[in-house]
Amino acid sequence: MDAGELGRLLKGARSRIDPADWGFPPREERRGRRVTGLSQSQVDHLLIQRTWPSSRSWPSGTFGRLERGQMDSPSPVLLDDVATLLGLDQHEWTCLYLYAGVERGLQPFDPQAPVRVGQHWQAALDGIEHMAYITDPSWRLLRWNRHFPSLFSAEPDPPRPPENILRWMMLSPQARRILMDWEKAWAPYALAQLRATVRQHPQSQELQRLEAEILADPDTGPIYRNRDREYTTNDGDRRPLRHEVLGEGMVSMCPAHLGSRAVLMIIPFEPGVVEPPKNHGRLLGPSRALSADPVLATR
Repeated sequence: MDAGELGRLLKGARSRIDPADWGFPPREERRGRRVTGLSQSQVDHLLIQRTWPSSRSWPSGTFGRLERGQMDSPSPVLLDDVATLLGLDQHEWTCLYLYAGVERGLQPFDPQAPVRVGQHWQAALDGIEHMAYITDPSWRLLRWNRHFPSLFSAEPDPPRPPENILRWMMLSPQARRILMDWEKAWAPYALAQLRATVRQHPQSQELQRLEAEILADPDTGPIYRNRDREYTTNDGDRRPLRHEVLGEGMVSMCPAHLGSRAVLMIIPFEPGVVEPPKNHGRLLGPSRALSADPVLATR
């Protein structure tokens, strides 16, 4: 923990908040100097109200101890609640985790916050000779290069790619033709990755909608409930694909996480080669595999 930097960050963040916005009276001047922002005790009072992501009521004095660096190991749950209350942006949220000495500092505390990818990334995508695109954490398509649309259409001027890549992969009839051996090489791994992402971002409305659609589909629903593997990333996977222009071949999955929480995916395609898929998620043993997830089944 870097107590000095942590205190500076938290003090600066609460100084930006007008106490009147939370129903507190103006703070009294101190030695003729106007005092701005929320006090430590006011932030503590707000943390007790159970209105933050965790819905927990924190003990009195919690924020003061955090700001003074008197917590050996602050919980990520507390940091998320504090970040939400103080309205930290993504950079400040990341620094909050780093200064507190807590892992997961690059994960978003607010899954509803929009992910923005600047024009400079479009220039970078345009310089990639393979199919490439950028999504947010819920697989919503943000940017793509000129090679990507031809995966979906052989037209000289192909239409815009699907709005959500995972929704297309799992629910589109076209995808089940393009993604060869869809039921074994694609669906189990993509759905296991979705399941892990939903648990990582339980408040994401987009992921909740996507999960509900997956569960309602007669093909993807049973696969999603069949927890026969743990799988969180497709990095290095190699799968068969039927490209609308280039024909059948193999694609390699090359993801990279950007600082804006976006995900860059580069998909080199090797036409004319079809071989067994290579996925890195291992099947669980029979004693661990579950035929249904009782939590998901009730959603």
